[in-house]
Amino acid sequence: MLKDVVTRIEAQLELKGLSASKASEAAGLSRDAIRNLQRAVHDGKEAGASTRTITALATVLEVSPAWLLTGQGPETTESPADGSDPDHTLFTETEIRTAIESILNNGAMRDEPAPIVSALVISIMIERRRQSRSR
Repeated sequence: MLKDVVTRIEAQLELKGLSASKASEAAGLSRDAIRNLQRAVHDGKEAGASTRTITALATVLEVSPAWLLTGQGPETTESPADGSDPDHTLFTETEIRTAIESILNNGAMRDEPAPIVSALVISIMIERRRQSRSR
């Protein structure tokens, strides 16, 4: 799981022409935040990344937190040119349950505070709605 997250981070770093330390600092994290994740993967540790880290890096890398964490849904978060965002509407119970199951099955969010998990659930639901509209 962490290995996949790090692979997506590294791909975005290369795409954006950013170093790990510059991206970490731009995200408001320690200079070694990304390197620490890479080191954990290299050392075979079962560590995870906090949602704060995922969210901060996603912003700097211009990808959605849900995609960075799971690899699912569109990579980027785009809003319509007119500034409206039809995706920020009420969600069905099924959409909410599906997003929560995705997070729980992923196993990365077990120790996170409820508001952070809720934010990620909403992010996943928005991305799934966008994906279904683009089909």
